[in-house]
Amino acid sequence: MRTSPEHRLKRKASPFDWAALRDYVDSIDALPTGSEIARSNELDRYIRLQRFIVKWTRVRDWPEAGNAMIDLAEELRLDWLRAARLYVRLQNFSLSHRFARNMETYERAGDAVKELDKIQKSLAMIAQFSELLLADNAGPRLKMAEKKLENAAHFWADGLRLESDKPGRYERWEEAKAHGFEHTKVPVTTRGFEPNPAGPFWHNYDSHIVVRTWLRNNVLFSRLVTEIIKEERAATGSDEAATREISSARSLAGVKLPNLYKQLTGKEYRFSTAKDGPLANAGGPKFVRMCFAVMGLPTPSLATLRTHWQSPEVRSAHSA
Repeated sequence: MRTSPEHRLKRKASPFDWAALRDYVDSIDALPTGSEIARSNELDRYIRLQRFIVKWTRVRDWPEAGNAMIDLAEELRLDWLRAARLYVRLQNFSLSHRFARNMETYERAGDAVKELDKIQKSLAMIAQFSELLLADNAGPRLKMAEKKLENAAHFWADGLRLESDKPGRYERWEEAKAHGFEHTKVPVTTRGFEPNPAGPFWHNYDSHIVVRTWLRNNVLFSRLVTEIIKEERAATGSDEAATREISSARSLAGVKLPNLYKQLTGKEYRFSTAKDGPLANAGGPKFVRMCFAVMGLPTPSLATLRTHWQSPEVRSAHSA
């Protein structure tokens, strides 16, 4: 009587023989074509295993995640129940990591400050120039520079007004209004006569007010950026801030998975070097790299893992 691959697995394989599980899964496709009943039974068993993996997998490539879990369970000599529980836990880690990583794009204060730091010097130069123009004792050259800015602003606003007079283009003037321009028609004053409202006029856009507002905003913006950078630098000098700002990748590779390794094995997470000097892919670091494969994440290098492990944020998290 022919025995099924699953029966052979139960009879011959120990609970730790994960290679036998691979053989069982591979044997599903190797069943004789004429054995429709046997094929149906084996596929039913395989589908139950498949459904468990699909149910708890939080990555797109669930077959790859399942195979990586077999490797990890074989490496740790886990029984079936512990392997299943570890698989579910790692998939939950993966889900929370991906969510946190997306949130970091919008919420990481340190990343935003880096962008401000790039333009701080340029803003400071513009603010210094703006303060010189705003000063009551500005010299003739500075006053002439401000006058040229006013003229340029006037002609820019005038161009938008002319465009907005065209059918369907009124939104062009809305753009000018957003910058503070206001359009009024001012009658031309003739010497010795009162201005005639029906006579010739010139277009006023309050360019002088707009330019002065721009200059004041330049000074204010530069001061705000400087203050933000100053506060961030002061905050990142404390352990509390370092722990608060730990990235999701560093938290996963340097805190969560090393703690999980110690919980499963009872061993300390540490790095060792091979005889020729490079880091050895063994122990805790090997476990973390195998977990990344189960979670469907790019496998980090040993050097990257060591960088995470030695970072002030991770050390602070472990000492808390």
